[in-house]
Amino acid sequence: MGGKGATLFIKNRVTDVTYVMIEELIVRKEKWDKLEKQLRFWSVLGLAFLLLGIIHVIVLTTSTHTTYLLQLISGNQTFLFVLLGVALSFFQMQFVHKKAEKAETEYEELRKELVERSVELWDTEPLWQKRNETFQHLKDTFDINLYYK
Repeated sequence: MGGKGATLFIKNRVTDVTYVMIEELIVRKEKWDKLEKQLRFWSVLGLAFLLLGIIHVIVLTTSTHTTYLLQLISGNQTFLFVLLGVALSFFQMQFVHKKAEKAETEYEELRKELVERSVELWDTEPLWQKRNETFQHLKDTFDINLYYK
């Protein structure tokens, strides 16, 4: 996201302990963002497979007999492929969703800790004056908001 220049900007405005915490916060935010993108991908893919399956059934069913529909479902390789795609996408969505929730929780816990400990982490007057610059830089560069819990 921001690269070395962004973290160097922060390093010159905080203590070493604060810098380590902010670096970890950036890593957690990037991990969470990556998992959210994966979740969107699997959701769209699952929806595409589902729509393809529905279209396939509608187009190929010229008869409304239940036996024909059962034969279509059990014997048609295209339909089985679509069904497998829907199932795979669904299970992958579940897996990624759990990982994304865990990553979000870890990120939010560290973010809240930084907000709660801001008086301790920016303990001198010069550091406290640079705190707002650091917060704004994190918000603009990494979409990390430390202004509130």
